[in-house]
Amino acid sequence: MKLNPMVRGDEMEASIFVADGVEECEALLVVDLLRRGGIEIQTVAVNDAAGDDEKARTIVSSHQVPLTCDVHINNFAPSDEQVLIIPGGKLGVNNLKASAKLSQILRSHQGNLAAVCAGPTVLGALGLLDGHKATVYPGFQDGLGNVDYNDTGLIRDGRIITARALGSSIDFALAIITLLRDEAQAQQVAAQICYQTH
Repeated sequence: MKLNPMVRGDEMEASIFVADGVEECEALLVVDLLRRGGIEIQTVAVNDAAGDDEKARTIVSSHQVPLTCDVHINNFAPSDEQVLIIPGGKLGVNNLKASAKLSQILRSHQGNLAAVCAGPTVLGALGLLDGHKATVYPGFQDGLGNVDYNDTGLIRDGRIITARALGSSIDFALAIITLLRDEAQAQQVAAQICYQTH
């Protein structure tokens, strides 16, 4: 499956990082809803491949769905993204944690950070959640670091948004739309997909 390329350099508002083993529904749902909301989001492949050709930019999800991303992390140039996003999937999360380049990008980012399912543990391993309220997929809370953990669907605390699982992913995406636009835009997207917000 090829993702719609929207790579426009400094116009990008959000980037989502995916690696082999990503939970594809969490990643694609966020991309889908943000693009419905008129938000420029790019998908970034995180792997050890060299170059930036289609093969290097293709990852295989947790359910064996090949996804061709917009850009490879080797060619990712941070611009003015307002939010960097980490999806879940246990193997995908482990692969993201293993990327020194991604760790550097996340540590240096001054904007918002969002993660869903096991994804918050990527931020937790870097100490980026310390002092914040956060949630995560049940059983992964030890990987969050020094946080105020709450087993709830979605938490926004300052510049950090965390969500518990795939079941929280629509609310997660709508929270990012609210952050980057406003509540009215998020409600408009929810109405498009006939989703009753909580």
